Amino acid sequence: MKIQLKIQYIECLLAKGYVQEWEREPYIFVRKEGMDCFCVILLDNLPSVEQILLKRKEIETRYCTLGMSVRHLCILTQKDAYFSEEVMESVRRLPQVWLITETDNRVYRYENQPEEFDGLCEALEALPVESPTRTRTRIPWITLALVAVNLFCFVYPLQSGQAEDWLAAGWNNRNSVLKDGEWYRLLTYMFLHNIDSLQHIANNMFMLLIIGFGMEHDIGHVRFVLIYFISGVVAGLWSILSVRDGSQVSIGASGAIYGLLGAWLVLTVTMTLKKTYRGKRNYSIIAALLVCIYALFSGLRMPNVDNAAHFGGFFSGMLLLILTNKFRKNCT
Repeated sequence: MKIQLKIQYIECLLAKGYVQEWEREPYIFVRKEGMDCFCVILLDNLPSVEQILLKRKEIETRYCTLGMSVRHLCILTQKDAYFSEEVMESVRRLPQVWLITETDNRVYRYENQPEEFDGLCEALEALPVESPTRTRTRIPWITLALVAVNLFCFVYPLQSGQAEDWLAAGWNNRNSVLKDGEWYRLLTYMFLHNIDSLQHIANNMFMLLIIGFGMEHDIGHVRFVLIYFISGVVAGLWSILSVRDGSQVSIGASGAIYGLLGAWLVLTVTMTLKKTYRGKRNYSIIAALLVCIYALFSGLRMPNVDNAAHFGGFFSGMLLLILTNKFRKNCT
């Protein structure tokens, strides 16, 4: 089990008189007072209920043979209050469990859990909160790089007089892809935009910046770029499969961007449903749904809009975030 505990929580336990007697498992802390043994298991990810119960049984066996009475507590540290359903299910099934959020050092104690344990609640919540400046100012490099490449592919061909050649060499076209086998066009079309109007690239880059600045840090650079490109490819493929006219062409980053929009919707729904903060409800899901509905159906009223690419990218982005979420859970 890989454990990465925050130093301040360890120092808090040590200051309360706890020691790490279990050399192979430094996340187990013990404090003895007379014939009472207070045992705290400090984790940054929660194993199965069965694993916790087995570990507690092992601890009890060790100290009960010395005639001591063992009291247990398991503390799970998390970055914020977006607790997964697996964690909440474990909390419901497992007694003596606290959840603590690193953003504010708040201890969450649910109905079946103790309000206090050896004076630790007050001590943990009294710890200084780290400044969130670093997290909030983390730069979305992938988003900025994508915007830069798109702008380059728009400005340079115009300045060099090669705009028409660039478009012809990279646009998405049914005959070129399916008959001539030019599959690379499913990638190149994402970086080309209408040279007769600034609105096309301006709208796409504005949307990419808004979504990227809000989401890239939440899902990570790797997942962000994978969802962008895979959604763009699926959007391009869906676009050419939905038309009968083999001469029709499509360009633009909107398919990939709508993939990010679909992923953002799933992310918003997931994080909102998992969030538990003083029982308050918010309207994030409704707002996200309205934004996505407007973005998808506004294109139906406009001419020369590749709505097939928009819908294809959107739903592929939703699916990709769900699948990568499952993959991350299986790996951890």
